[in-house]
Formats: sequence, C-alpha cells, structure tokens
Amino acid sequence: MNSKRTNEEQQRAQEQAPRVKKGGKSQNSAAAALRLRLASPGYVKAAHSGRAEAVVKVVSYGRGYQARLMMDYVGRADKEEKERVELEGHDGMLYRGEGEIAGLYDEWSKKFDRAKPSMKRLPRDVAHIIFSAGADNTPQNLQRTLAAARRVAQEQFGEKGFDYVVGKHQDADKPHVHIVLNCHHRDGGKKLRLQPGDLFVLRDRFAQELRAVGLDHVSTLQRDRPKDADAIRAEIETGIKRVRQKENWLRVQLDKKAPDVNALKHRAAILDTVARINDQIKSVTKSKSPERAALMGETRKIKRALLQSEADIQKAIESTVRALAKDAVRYREQINDLVNPAPSEKAVKLSPQERASREKYLAGLEKRTTRDIAEARQAVKESAAQPDRKELALDALRLHGRLMQGVSIDKETDKLLDRLAKDVERFGADFKELRHPVSGKFAETATERLTHRRALEKQAEGIEKGIAQAQKSVQLAPVAPRVKQAALKTLQQQQQTISRSLGREKQAGR
Repeated sequence: MNSKRTNEEQQRAQEQAPRVKKGGKSQNSAAAALRLRLASPGYVKAAHSGRAEAVVKVVSYGRGYQARLMMDYVGRADKEEKERVELEGHDGMLYRGEGEIAGLYDEWSKKFDRAKPSMKRLPRDVAHIIFSAGADNTPQNLQRTLAAARRVAQEQFGEKGFDYVVGKHQDADKPHVHIVLNCHHRDGGKKLRLQPGDLFVLRDRFAQELRAVGLDHVSTLQRDRPKDADAIRAEIETGIKRVRQKENWLRVQLDKKAPDVNALKHRAAILDTVARINDQIKSVTKSKSPERAALMGETRKIKRALLQSEADIQKAIESTVRALAKDAVRYREQINDLVNPAPSEKAVKLSPQERASREKYLAGLEKRTTRDIAEARQAVKESAAQPDRKELALDALRLHGRLMQGVSIDKETDKLLDRLAKDVERFGADFKELRHPVSGKFAETATERLTHRRALEKQAEGIEKGIAQAQKSVQLAPVAPRVKQAALKTLQQQQQTISRSLGREKQAGR
C-alpha cells in the first residue's frame, strides 16, 4: 500500500471485520451467515453507526462469448471515442475500443470451459463484479473508489493468479467500478469459485481501502442496519405491490383450462408475506390510526382474494395435484433412465463426474417433490373443500408419493398398499384426536377415553395384519430388488407409526 495506516485505524478495521470462515458448508446458510456477522461486537457497532457502506456485488456470471459482451459493456466499446472507458488489466495494461478488447477476449477464451451434453449447470468462465462507495459521485471520489477497488482486486485476484480488467463508470449517483474477472487460473491452477464468505472478505477489504484513501466506510450489510420508519414504510409499499402482482399471477394461472401449478404452495407463500407486511405495518403506525387502517385494508383485500370460495379452493387443489403429478412423473422417468436406461443406439455414456452431478440433481428433486407432496396433503386436509373432494385429492397425492418411491408390485398388492396407507393415516388422525380432542368427536371422560383407546388398539390390530400380509406379498413378488426394498421400507414405517402411537416402543425399552 502507498499510504500507512495509524494503529488506531488498523485496530478499528480489525474490530469491524467479523471472523469469516471461507468455504465450508455453513456459507450456504443465511442463518449461519447472520450469526457469524452478529457475533462480532465491532460489526454490530458499525451497523448502528450510520456510516456509509462499501458494496461489493456479483452482477452476473458468463461463459464463452458473454465475456466479450461484458468487457464491451464496461469499456463502452460501442460508443464514440470520447465516451469509451479504458479497461485496466491486472498487469497495468490498458485496453480501449472494440479491437483491443477483442484481442484480450481471444487470449482469455483459450482457457474457457466447453459445455458438454447433459451438463446440468453451464460452466462459469467470467464474473462481473461491482465495487461501489456510498459517497457523492464527484471526480475525486470516483478516483478514490477506483484506487481502493484496484488494490483489493490486485490482492485478492491478481496476486493469486487470476486475470481481470477494471473500468470506472460515472453514470450513477454513487461512484462505482466494474470488474470483469477471468475465473480460470492463468497458470492452469484451480478455477476460482466465489462463495458468500469470499464476498464478505472482499467487502471488508474494500471498506478498509476506502478508509485508507479518505472515505469513511464500513463493511456491514444493508439488511443488518436498523431501519427508520420511512424506510419501513417504503418496504411496505413495495411489498404490497409485489404481493398483489403474485396474487394476480396466481389467479391468471388458475383461470386456464387445465391449470397445473402448485397453487396451494403459492397461496401459502403469499399469505406468509402478507403476515410479515402486517407486522411491519404495526411497527410503524399507531393503533386505530387512518394510516394503519388504509394499509391493513390493502392487505385484507389480498387475503380475501386468496381465501376463495369453495369452487376456487377446489380448482386450486386440482391444479396442485396436476402439478405434483408432473413433478413425480418427471422424477420417476429421470431416475429410471439413470438406473435402468432403455436400450438405444444413441445412448450417451455418462462420465463418473457427470453421473455424480445427475444423481445430486435427482436427489434434490426427490427431496423437493416429496416435501411439496407432504405440504399439499396437509393443506388439503385443512382446506374448506367438501369431504369427498378432499378424499379424492388425498388419494391422488398418496399415489404420487408411491410413484416417487417407484413402488408398483401387482394390481392386488398395489390396492392393499393404498388401503394400508389410508388406514394408517386415519388411525393417526383418530389417535391425535384422542390425545387432544378439539372436534368434540371424543368425550373427555376417563371411561369413554378408555373405550376409544381400546377401539384404536383393535383398529391397529387390523392394520398390522394387513401390513404382515402385504410384506409376504411383496417378498414373493417377481419384481426388481429396489422395488421390494422401497415397498418393505414403507410398510416398516407404517408399523413403526402404529407402535409409536400406542407406546409399544417405550414399553419395549423398559
């Protein structure tokens, strides 16, 4: 660095920077990242200081020729000569205009990845990053911002073997610098992958360098800073506008001839957003004030539109069932192609890496679809639809769940498995009602509760006989081992549900 920091400046920089663990699993967790930031007293103090924030943001990633387009944009290559921006490389070389930028792109592209068939994620060759300071956009501040960004880029990228170009723009309210970063190591080393922890390190170093050139900045995040009433009101207005757009979109989808969107999930998400907006409204308005009444009136309109008539609820249920059927079939087809592909002359042989990537994608798809089916079942049970319509929807969702597991033995065994699933579900609902009566179906006297307990035990005996029969049928069926295992696992889980409900596991443990 050209200028020396005082001991006080260095100490303040260290206090404000939380200890960032680069890499690691927790970097993908917003909750873990929040705990990491708030664990530092210096960070909390900086967040409440009101000082300007240093911003480092990845705008986008690109591959192949997209790198050329990024450099042309930052360098204003399509503008007149006087409007073009000089791009400065890690080695101090300057590039101006289409010709020089094209030459640099040709040099970079020699190391770019080539997309392969069946790749789930296209390769990332370059990253477009913005370094922005929270100061007035004067020529002096722009030059300071460029100097700070240049130092951070050289330290974090250039010295570690990665090429980049820097360009300053003056067409915004705040001084900011664009960087196009080549993610490939210039000497063939490991490819650069920016993680959330890396971005926080960049932001913290940028804030330190801004302070070194005379711009007092901190490296906190906007969402961690305390908000005043005006900022919250602006968020409320934006939130109401967006949630109304989502509600209108959902209505348009359901008005189609045969809608197949997960309407129940979208509706639940919108209602959750409305609840959060209502909490914000209460935090900045007075009780019974005209402002609160007006804002709450807007959210009530949205809520009323979502809590529709019985016919609309039925349409939402049918749409959700169709959507989940498509997801289950898509998963089943892809997992079958991977495990037992159909013979084909043009079959593509997957490399170990591609196969591992495909398996990871399918595992995520299985987890999401299974979770969506479970949430849809719960939403159907709690809905105001007619009982017979509910039962039809639950039957369909139950079949979708079995399709996800790939369980199909023969016609008779499949019917038995379906009946057992319904019986176990009904048993669970009855047992829950016995323990916490809310509908009035079960009386609360000790004698009647004992009678109902015995009735449940008799009901459980019938289910367990059916489970035993199904286990024999599955074991004797001429089907693939993985299908047997899936069916037997389901039956075992049903048996455990019965035993756990009746307390048999605790008795066995004693």
